[in-house]
Amino acid sequence: MDYEIVTSADEGYAHFVKNLAANCLHIFGKKLLVYDLGLSEETKKSIDAEYIEFKTNEEYKLINSKNSIRATHKPRCILDYFHKAKKKFLFIDADCLFVRRPSFPKSDVCLTFRIYSEQTKSDFSKNGIINSGVIFLDPTSDHRNDMERLLKDWISRCETDHDSTDQKTLSDILLSLKQKKYPGATCYYNEASITLLQAEFYNDVKRKTGDILHFKAASRRKDKMQEYIFFCKMTKITSLIRAYIHINRLILFLKRKINPKRYEKRYIEEMKHYE
Repeated sequence: MDYEIVTSADEGYAHFVKNLAANCLHIFGKKLLVYDLGLSEETKKSIDAEYIEFKTNEEYKLINSKNSIRATHKPRCILDYFHKAKKKFLFIDADCLFVRRPSFPKSDVCLTFRIYSEQTKSDFSKNGIINSGVIFLDPTSDHRNDMERLLKDWISRCETDHDSTDQKTLSDILLSLKQKKYPGATCYYNEASITLLQAEFYNDVKRKTGDILHFKAASRRKDKMQEYIFFCKMTKITSLIRAYIHINRLILFLKRKINPKRYEKRYIEEMKHYE
């Protein structure tokens, strides 16, 4: 499966973009596409990536009342690239790293359901049932018009609710759809299909089992940043990092068998509040 890898960043995320760009070249043999939200010319010259200038206000950096970054630039960047793209693309947070090339199911949009450790009522209420750090889209789909409506709906909700986040507003759209939501489920926005992937493999914020590791909050926490720097080195040693992931996947498989209520089916009880 061939697809583009797209992210967005300002100067505060220059370190992440540099490492993600090198990681993409290593794993995919292709350049990262970066929506430039305020990178310096010096930074851009030092990173082997392609850039798309994008004007936005500073609102996306703000922290809302629940201590979450609003990140409301994301749906605007995605819609912009949706209009430009000639093939499928993955929009990914800059603080992610690839272990290997992920393969995505045939769907118009792929999102990731929250990882098991975040499948709690408080997490769902605070910032939604998904993690929006990894979003896969197929702009070549026959349902392109409905996908565009979805993205515009997402933007509108971000603009209307000034205390929400990109993640929570997209989650609210999902919750408004009639189909059940769980890891592996497919919902429909009109005719456009939306598949909810397991974060353990596609958006791994625990950084143990995923094809994509997500270092959420590394920009704000010293311990997470140190871990991120360590994994930047690890992902360059392909056989070692993949062995690490393989062992942890086996451990997760066993945990799911032994304690399914904690590791595989925790969402079932918590989702009753949203159905």
